[in-house]
Order: sequence, then C-alpha cells, then structure tokens
Amino acid sequence: MADKNILNTKQKVDGFYGHEHGIPMPEYEQHHIGRYNDTTKYLEEYGINKQKVCDMGCGSGYILKSMKGDNELIGVDGTLFEDNKIKFYKANFDYDIFSEDIPEKDVDHMLCFETIEHLTNPYNFILECKKMMKDNSYFHISYPAEIVQHNTFYPSLLWPTTNFINFMKQMSFRIEREFVMPTRFGAVHFFTFKNLDWSSIEMRYPKPEEDNGLKPPHEQVNG
Repeated sequence: MADKNILNTKQKVDGFYGHEHGIPMPEYEQHHIGRYNDTTKYLEEYGINKQKVCDMGCGSGYILKSMKGDNELIGVDGTLFEDNKIKFYKANFDYDIFSEDIPEKDVDHMLCFETIEHLTNPYNFILECKKMMKDNSYFHISYPAEIVQHNTFYPSLLWPTTNFINFMKQMSFRIEREFVMPTRFGAVHFFTFKNLDWSSIEMRYPKPEEDNGLKPPHEQVNG
C-alpha cells in the first residue's frame, strides 16, 4: 500500500504543475503569451535548426512548439503532457527526482524560464541540467526582476544579477548575454550562458589545479 504522505505529495505536485495554482494550463499560457512570444523571437537569433532543445519547466510545451526549425524537442516538467512533437519527461525539481531515462550530454540548447526562483535546491537543478548538455551548448534562462517582488527561497542568489552570474561561473558556464525583458507583470532578467567543461570552473577561492581536477563545486568544497 502506498504511503499516504507520499501519495499526497505526488497529488500536490501534479496539481501544481498541471494547473499552476488552480488555473487550467491553457488559461495560464494565455496570461503569459506575450512573454512566450518575445522569448521565441529571441531564440530565433540563434538560428536553432536540426538540434536538440530541452525546456526545463516547460508546461505543455508552448515555447518549444512555437520555435522555428526542424529540431528534436524535449520537455521536462512535473506533469507528463502529451504532444507528438515533444518527448516529455517527468521530474520533481524540488526533490531532485529526474527521470533516469533522460540522456546525458545530449542537448544543444537548454531552456529554463521563470522556474529557478521556485526551487528549494537550485544548485542540484543546475547540476542536473549541465549533465544533460553538450560541451559548448547554450543555456537560456530567465527569472523575475526584483521590482516584481516575486518571493523566492534564495533572493541573494538572484539579485543583484551579478550574484547569479558568479554562481553560474562556479558551475562552469560563461555569460554570453544579459538583458531585461519587459512583461505585462513587470520585467524578467534574461541570460544566455555557454556550457563549458569543469576545467573552466571559477571558484571564488580556487585551489591548486592538482587538487581540483575536473570536479564540480560540491566535490571541491566537500571533497
């Protein structure tokens, strides 16, 4: 018999991701369609075609389906949606439960829009995203500007934005572009990073190379 607490947690997770605070997904998407369309236009600048594109926290996959080009589309979220254009995987980002079927070093463009501010463990989330990405691939990520006054578990990680950029450098990403995108709800900070291997890691207090090797931060700090 399933544990009652586990079942309740699963129901809450499915309900949250599937209906976004009780709002049916199509209605939720209509509230944000301007931001989605602006995001899609920005991605067009990268000429993405015949590549693998993954959207973390994709909802029903509106942005993926709106992209031009003949790409392989991957969507990851807390609820499995159905669409013949997208391969969906289920994940519970807060509990670091990612599908074991998700391939590693496979993605050319990773997308993550207005998701990281909701997470209790952003480090593990970014680490899991990095595992899925090819070297020199792109990570397009955004979150609300501070003027929106969106509560988050780790405000000092996101604001000022230099903190987030330094965090991503520590995860061995290189900042390619940063800008503010106006939305009907205020504004979002938008970033594009390039994924580098661990030899490019930028720890605040680096140790001699022979002590580090190609190690992610949690191994350097606790190793």
